[in-house]
Amino acid sequence: MEKFLQEKWLETGIDNDFMFHCVMSKHPEICLKLLQMIFPELGITNVKITETQKEYEESPNVHGVRLDVYSEDSDNRAYDIEMQAMNKGNLRKRSRYNQSMMDRQQLIKSMDYSELKDSFVIFICNFDLFGLNRYVYVFENRCKDEPNLKLEDGMTKVFINAKGTVGDITPELKKFLKMVSRHEATDDFTRKLQEIIDFFHMDDNTRDSYMTLEMKILEETKYARKIALEEGLEQGLEQGKLLEIISCVKDGIFSEEVGAKRAGLSLEEFKKHLAN
Repeated sequence: MEKFLQEKWLETGIDNDFMFHCVMSKHPEICLKLLQMIFPELGITNVKITETQKEYEESPNVHGVRLDVYSEDSDNRAYDIEMQAMNKGNLRKRSRYNQSMMDRQQLIKSMDYSELKDSFVIFICNFDLFGLNRYVYVFENRCKDEPNLKLEDGMTKVFINAKGTVGDITPELKKFLKMVSRHEATDDFTRKLQEIIDFFHMDDNTRDSYMTLEMKILEETKYARKIALEEGLEQGLEQGKLLEIISCVKDGIFSEEVGAKRAGLSLEEFKKHLAN
């Protein structure tokens, strides 16, 4: 297993959430450049990276593994960036959760709500979540009956599709997304990015952290599968017992009342099973 994980680590690119976190959290200049490519209209000039979103070391289970990159700029804006290689079907609700966590971190006791920073939750995806082939999907809160009326609560959610072809984005962002989807470095920025990735590949501490996390995920996944299998077997046994009781009732061996009692169901519930 150790050899397998070492080989897997050497194959990781920027589309790997762990590698993405390593690069962005240790190199704020790379994070700044990426945000500038995504939001050229904001005129972002600096970012400060914090580690408040990194919880994988203390996480007791897979659900708690989080590798977001949280940053703030000098214009009272906050950014939560996350790399998603696979579609697990939960990103819409995940964006809501990430947004709430950002607000919770910012709003200390006695602080007024007006002091909340404008916040951007950003998912860089190696797939098209919405199926419209767009590079970028941007969501803001608007009035349902008056779409031009914005709530202006400072919340923006952005889903970036590395495989997109539709929409107007910067040439630099296109090349970065090509690196996400194909692991190809084609300009100065992506070549610099590849140099950093190569450094992390050779760094013992980073490799060991990656392998520790991967082993933890594998262990938790095996445990979850074991529980699911046990529950499935138990449910199968219960279902088999119920079918046997129904068969006896239909054959006249038990009355409906006796069958319901043996199945541990009310008479009304048992009759519904009989009717199916």
